[in-house]
Amino acid sequence: MNEPAVPLLWQLDDERRVLRIGPGEPPAQPRTPDAGAGTGEGADEVPGVVFLARPGDTEVAAVRRALRRLAVPSVRIGPEADRPGLSATAKGLRFHAGSSTVRPTAVWIRHYSARARRHPSVAHDRFGDDSWRAVLAGLDRLTGAPVIGNGPGLLQQLDAARSANVRVPRTVVTTRPGADVRSLPGDPVVVKAVDRHFVESAPGRLNGVFAQVVRRADALRWAGSVPVPLVLQEYVHSDAELRVYHLGGAQAAYRVVKAAPDSPWLDRGRVHVTACPVPPRVGRTVADLARRMGLVYAAFDLLMVGDEPVFLEANADGDWRWYERLAGDGAVSAAAAGMVAALHHRSPRPPHGAGPPLLAILGA
Repeated sequence: MNEPAVPLLWQLDDERRVLRIGPGEPPAQPRTPDAGAGTGEGADEVPGVVFLARPGDTEVAAVRRALRRLAVPSVRIGPEADRPGLSATAKGLRFHAGSSTVRPTAVWIRHYSARARRHPSVAHDRFGDDSWRAVLAGLDRLTGAPVIGNGPGLLQQLDAARSANVRVPRTVVTTRPGADVRSLPGDPVVVKAVDRHFVESAPGRLNGVFAQVVRRADALRWAGSVPVPLVLQEYVHSDAELRVYHLGGAQAAYRVVKAAPDSPWLDRGRVHVTACPVPPRVGRTVADLARRMGLVYAAFDLLMVGDEPVFLEANADGDWRWYERLAGDGAVSAAAAGMVAALHHRSPRPPHGAGPPLLAILGA
């Protein structure tokens, strides 16, 4: 069957590619016994881990269960809240959950989007979206606590990999895919999004835009321009596909066999996932790339050509529970809880009134 006349964008109208996020766990308060004792911060202020995440995020639920067993307080603040409480002053960043105020010892952003809040005015919506994007992108400037979930975009990632002498597919960013596919070698080619693979079209409704593997002859028939920039990439014939999770100082890997890039969503019966050791060269490559990209956590998608890894992308939102279920293990959940607990315990308790340098200077 020939490809649609417009690449990739047709998926936004395909109901099979819609993911609906359920209500999930109720908003939970961090445990408060003795949390503020002797800190000079007040009994209602709790040091704890903050998850900025959707309701129904199974990864966050798994990590929070493990943190409870480790006696590490945590709270989830979701984009479904009309007015999520946040204050960043010269005293530092605080989140307000119910009657409690949380001083974050670590912040993990996962799939958090301002688009979950809807206003009758498009201008209000877009202003709110832009404002939240700016705050989330600069969250590391607002708090002394580690921030997980922010990271460079795909183009910066590819540049970092090239700088580290890691092989990447030849890549073109274009609004003229039919013309610019001629600059890529081989057949077929890959077309994918420049940014995230999901867009929130309504609260809790995610439309997936997945990579397509396209015959060169079909791509050449794409006429004119498309309204948004797309990524065209060389198709790399590989011996294996790996998903490698980087979690601070820990790693976990799965070997993935699938019929097409969108098989995990459309044809799960033809996806096979097996836990495997991290090959030494891959482990070194992932650790180096995570350091260059400033990533505490990410899911790295790699192709293996012999023993050489080919870098595709690093997903700072990368889910893992689905891979664990297919592989029959819980390695990433355990490592994620250990990573967050270690960050929580390493978090220094700032002197009263002290805050991050930027806001301390601005507030002086």
